[in-house]
Amino acid sequence: MRFFCGISLFVALSACRSDEPTERKRIIPNLDNIPPVTLTVHRFDQDLLKIDSNHHLEGIKRLEKAYPNFNNLFFERVVGVKHLQDSVGEYHSRVREYLTHPSVRRIADTTQIVFKNFDKIQNILQESFRFYKFYFPNKPIPEIYTFAAQYNYGAIVLPNNGLGIGLDMFLGAQHADYTDPVLAYPAYVRRTFDAAHLPVRVMEAVVQDMMPEQAATENKLLDFMIQNGKQMYVVEKLLPHLPDSILWSYTAEQTKWCKKNEPAIWAHLLKQDLLYSIKSKDIMKLYAPAPNSPGMPPEAPGRTGNYIGLQIIRQYMERFPNTSLEQLFQLKNAAKILEASKYKP
Repeated sequence: MRFFCGISLFVALSACRSDEPTERKRIIPNLDNIPPVTLTVHRFDQDLLKIDSNHHLEGIKRLEKAYPNFNNLFFERVVGVKHLQDSVGEYHSRVREYLTHPSVRRIADTTQIVFKNFDKIQNILQESFRFYKFYFPNKPIPEIYTFAAQYNYGAIVLPNNGLGIGLDMFLGAQHADYTDPVLAYPAYVRRTFDAAHLPVRVMEAVVQDMMPEQAATENKLLDFMIQNGKQMYVVEKLLPHLPDSILWSYTAEQTKWCKKNEPAIWAHLLKQDLLYSIKSKDIMKLYAPAPNSPGMPPEAPGRTGNYIGLQIIRQYMERFPNTSLEQLFQLKNAAKILEASKYKP
């Protein structure tokens, strides 16, 4: 009965907003005073493939010299062998084994086909980091290292101002390996495993690294909504030219549905007393990746709580326009942020 009533609520409220939702008009700052950014991109994935397995020692030494930090990090995290602790040649043996493994070669070769030319993505990231310098002038621009890691990493912040991009996580939604039962990537997740979503994953990693860690006591749905809404808001500022559907990892139809049903989503959260719930089974699909949002119509995507969190943060920043993004990160108490925003869909 609850589900039926929920559907009726969405039908009634969405009827009041029958106009077709449009892309939000974003305020894009003038970057005339921000010099163009030139990213340093290290194609570790390509240099790794250049090693001749018949002369692997020489190739490994060249790699170590070219990537003194990232090389050891990669083989420690991915291959599972620590160079500095090697006293019996295990490191070189394991590296050669890794380089000649058929699965590794196949994934690496596929990655090179898809990302042989990285220029288009590099241009998008360079523009994004120019906005980054506008909003965070004291933050350094990271150096980027591309790699393939057996579908383990997408975008990760590295020590020493590095940023890693696992290109094998962006080979296209139809890539056969993503449907392998061992990997177990559901369709709603692997749909975003493509080059279009790569810049978003990169900037999400950058933003997450800057945000204060969420306290263990901040475990109510509203806490997650506000925390994730902050991240979405800042990523949107850094990638202002991308459509909402890409930024939110929704389909175009799911994006339209959320915009059209924003009042109904909010009413549902209030009616079901979900904002201050800490029951994981009731709230997780509203803020974590999921195929749907429980209690809402079947076309409702997952993470609708984050969508509302973004709208709350938008309205807060509209009411307090002098708040910098760094100050936004430091704002505590989700309930006070909601109250101050005077959010009304």
